[in-house]
Amino acid sequence: MKSLDMSIALIGAGGHQAHDYLGALDEIANIAALVDPVGVQDLGGCDAPLFQSVEEALERCAFAAALIVTPHHLHYPLAQILLDRGIHVLCEKPLCFTSQQAEHLSTLAERRGASISVTCRRRYSESVRILRRELVRIGQPTWFEYNYSISLDEPTQGWRAHRETAGGGVLLDMGYHQFDLLQYLFGPPDSVASTLGYWYASTRNDQLEDAAAVALEYREKGYAGVLTTTRHHIRKGETLLVLGTSGAIEWSEERVVVYSRRGDVIREFGPFRDRDQAIRSMLATQLRRIADGATGDPDGQLSVMRTISEVVPSIDGSDVSRSVAQTLAGPVWMKGNTIGTRQLRA
Repeated sequence: MKSLDMSIALIGAGGHQAHDYLGALDEIANIAALVDPVGVQDLGGCDAPLFQSVEEALERCAFAAALIVTPHHLHYPLAQILLDRGIHVLCEKPLCFTSQQAEHLSTLAERRGASISVTCRRRYSESVRILRRELVRIGQPTWFEYNYSISLDEPTQGWRAHRETAGGGVLLDMGYHQFDLLQYLFGPPDSVASTLGYWYASTRNDQLEDAAAVALEYREKGYAGVLTTTRHHIRKGETLLVLGTSGAIEWSEERVVVYSRRGDVIREFGPFRDRDQAIRSMLATQLRRIADGATGDPDGQLSVMRTISEVVPSIDGSDVSRSVAQTLAGPVWMKGNTIGTRQLRA
């Protein structure tokens, strides 16, 4: 028996990410349609009808929500089509390419009585639940360091290797998870500044940054921090360290450790192996929220996109002005058409 009496469509059902969601979706809701233009190799026992386009699925099926799991450039147009029909949208990150697109989707969702959510599973994991609970033990936060890396030994491949389909490099892809988690923990920053790194001539030419560092300031709250992300590190890992007036706390998806001011371990939690459970919790929470009547942007993804848009070169490159010398020199600090820091709020 399903957890919710709700019908949902899975769009991009042939991709590997869709297979991560298929089992959990089938437990929670009624999968009314699968959409993929090139078909699906393994449906995992799901007997929902398969369509080649969203338009065809809308004509022939009824569903209240849709999960978009496609290459990045399709997120925005597909979300527009669905929201305009009053269909609630769950979407793989990133929601879209720009804050202007996010603003339009948020407004459209409100107008049509629908909602938009992004499937960022970290905030639904057991390790993050404990992190939020234990943050009070370190007193007033003063500084954080959030590092996320994978270890590809060659340029990224497929649609992520093209500006038109990826929309950007690591900040819009891996970094989206980091910005989402930081907003979940601390809210939106007052100002941000970034430096971008490139491993290859091809990624530099296409403005697909391979590495990035972002400084975030929360002036009203009295703390700041830095986020780093890269595809070509010597090791794979993701850790968030928060320093406070009374101690520190370190998070990874596997473990949470609370320290004293001197660095002694006070409490330790884990190891966690809850990726699949986090996915189930995320989908169940987001779909139940829909069943309870949520509309608009309940997770604050418009705010996440506003922050990201300030540190990611725009899709058409019009807000990025760099000389040949700056480009050849490597990373540069981005602020629209200038070098410097971007203030997000007064």
